[in-house]
Amino acid sequence: MYGLSGLRIGYGVSNPEVISYMERVREPFNINILAQAAALAALDDKVFLKKTIAHVEMEREFLYSAFRKIGLEYVRSATNFIIVNVGKDCRIVFNSLLKEGVIVRDMKAWGMDTFIRVTVGLKPKIGNLLQH
Repeated sequence: MYGLSGLRIGYGVSNPEVISYMERVREPFNINILAQAAALAALDDKVFLKKTIAHVEMEREFLYSAFRKIGLEYVRSATNFIIVNVGKDCRIVFNSLLKEGVIVRDMKAWGMDTFIRVTVGLKPKIGNLLQH
């Protein structure tokens, strides 16, 4: 929601046993002070959060509508990405989209050979692509 993925910062909530396993493989000094400062500042920016939530909800509905129009099955989501069944080898679709400048994630590693993950973005790029 805060657009900080490039800083590789986040958080997890779990029970103590799971956290202890995570701590065993955590690299030392894995988050730098700049990332920490950015995360704390982002958490205080309530206006940005509301704007981002509204954008994601609106664009997600746009994508649902576009997928329905072209006959693609998808999984409704509460996140900023949608899992879409493209009906053919997802790696072929991934590579074709990449050539068009659209980055998606193929879901083959999760055993979903015909699915891609589409992240909610800006309409012009995905809108032009859906018209092809």
